[in-house]
Amino acid sequence: MVYAKDFEPVCKVGENIKLSDGTVAVVEFIEPVPLITKDFGSLSAGASSTLTELDTELEVEKNQLLQIRIVPLDDIEVTVKQPRGVGKYSTRYTSSALKLLPKDVFQHSQESEIFIKEEGVIYVEVKNPTEYTLPRSKVAFLGYKYILKKYPPEQAARITKYTWVPTFGSGKYSS
Repeated sequence: MVYAKDFEPVCKVGENIKLSDGTVAVVEFIEPVPLITKDFGSLSAGASSTLTELDTELEVEKNQLLQIRIVPLDDIEVTVKQPRGVGKYSTRYTSSALKLLPKDVFQHSQESEIFIKEEGVIYVEVKNPTEYTLPRSKVAFLGYKYILKKYPPEQAARITKYTWVPTFGSGKYSS
């Protein structure tokens, strides 16, 4: 199940998955992605980083999908966009940011879950909401990588049992 409290793969090997762009595939392999940490550097009080493309850290190859949880490790706010102009974690008039949470966040931070498909990329901006300079602004990423085998369109159209996953920011869905 997408956004489950306990962090597990959303489906099993041999099951079907449907991406928000309409791609339907069977999962051939699932591999854990251990902790990846990125330091966005020192931030002055109230300052923000530039919007940073995480292509090096989170890019996957053809026929692959990432299921990642994003966890701030310092007292920072992390704004996520997928693609660049579309914010994650937003309502019609308000955008939200991920914030530092208690130590057990990796198992219980479903609100920070994101899916990244081949040729997909996310953009992150980190803000220091404090009144003092932070010497570092670290963010952790961890999750699962799926190896997929896409169905041809005519076969995909007949598949009715699948797990749907969002690979775009808020408001982007195609059936």
